[in-house]
Amino acid sequence: MSVDILKIVKETLSDKPGRRTRNAEGKTFYFVRYDDKSSITEYKRTLKGKYHMRTWKKKNSSNYGLWVCELETKTKPTPTAAPTTEPTAAQTALNGEAKKLRLFLSSHNFIIDLEPLKAIISGIKAKHNITLVGKTATGKSTLIKLLCKYYNKGYEEITCNPYQEAEEIKGKYIAKSNATKDGLNIEWIKSQVHKAIEGGEWLIFEEINFLNPVLYSSVYSLLDHNKKLILTEKEGEEVSNGGETVVFFTLNAGYGGTFDLNDNPAFKRRVQQTIVRLDYLTPQAEAKYIHDTKGLNKDIALVLCKFMDQLRKEKEGDASEYPDLGISITEAIADHINNGMTINEALEPTLINFCTLDNEAQEALREKASLFIKGC
Repeated sequence: MSVDILKIVKETLSDKPGRRTRNAEGKTFYFVRYDDKSSITEYKRTLKGKYHMRTWKKKNSSNYGLWVCELETKTKPTPTAAPTTEPTAAQTALNGEAKKLRLFLSSHNFIIDLEPLKAIISGIKAKHNITLVGKTATGKSTLIKLLCKYYNKGYEEITCNPYQEAEEIKGKYIAKSNATKDGLNIEWIKSQVHKAIEGGEWLIFEEINFLNPVLYSSVYSLLDHNKKLILTEKEGEEVSNGGETVVFFTLNAGYGGTFDLNDNPAFKRRVQQTIVRLDYLTPQAEAKYIHDTKGLNKDIALVLCKFMDQLRKEKEGDASEYPDLGISITEAIADHINNGMTINEALEPTLINFCTLDNEAQEALREKASLFIKGC
């Protein structure tokens, strides 16, 4: 309790025994006068631990006094219940659905952790636009198409490029073969986006950071909650299915010639409602996948996948040295090994010729591979 008893004394300046006053907190203080300081000292010793006390001496007088207030009753705080560690019903349901989805994906040879799957499932339920971010060959497009299969949804796929025009997203009028001069004999050609919304299908925008920013405003309504396409060229006709269409984007931030989404916060906010990052598998997970799907010896698979992992990490430091090395390269190498080649031999028609056609660079890669394999 924060109480300035001296302030109360100064304001009251009373030497009447038993006088009372109340402070701002509503506590009652009693004033007791004594003729000498020793009496007060004894009184304070008696009341110690039971009362708030403060000595007072009247100015230019031998009178002493004491302000006394009963202490608040100390009660033990009510123990708060420990936070429960039991998952909620919603969490249990989401975990179960993510496990079921992961099992489906693994049956199609796609390996992924539960956490990104939970984010995707939750985003679909919330009618979010979902962006998969990752390097080439990390499985972004494959995952989306498998999701369409899992949810029994058709899809339309749009590959973005800087030279696209609005009609590729919205549609356009074309003249029929017997068009008249006044232009009345024309028909509307639906875009892929239009067809997807009408059919309740999902949309995939590949490499969204390649889309020319001049088209951003034409897709704003498409990326809002109701997924509405406004055909301004067709008298403002609106096409919508109440948000049934889920819009997916893939994005590889490492590409040259792409546009920075940060330059347009309104578009970025719509694109990145749910963002899931995909990366290459760890060497151990990739080796298990290669063993399970290709039947390659576990030890050989692990050596191969560790070498691929090293090359991928080197690429992060120098993007010009190697192209993106997806798991399809590892699978091709495993096929050759299963057909009787050694690891070094299997690297030649796959990895080495894929990475570079320069003789010196190929020789350097061969040496690197030999040293790595010997070290294992």
